[in-house]
Amino acid sequence: MTAVDVAALILIVFAAAVIYALARSRIDSNVPLLFYLGLACFIRMAGRDVHPNIFGAGVVLALILRFEFMNGPFTRVVAMLECVAVAVMSWDLLSGIPALPFYR
Repeated sequence: MTAVDVAALILIVFAAAVIYALARSRIDSNVPLLFYLGLACFIRMAGRDVHPNIFGAGVVLALILRFEFMNGPFTRVVAMLECVAVAVMSWDLLSGIPALPFYR
């Protein structure tokens, strides 16, 4: 495992913390935005890719969740969609680590 692989694993753990925070309805937290900032820095420095549409959709969903005027059901749908986006990006990072059995 290289340093880039370890950094990817740290981001995956951070993604799990984001999903946990969203599942606990902590939508007023800046943790998802910090995750996307860390992921953008990782993508830029390590040269790994996640799908840009999923990354962009996740950032937009995180920013939408920061608004406090949304009703409950819409907020839950947006939070669920952001959890899906974070999970897909985590899987994409995880599948790029050669030491793991599901390397692509």
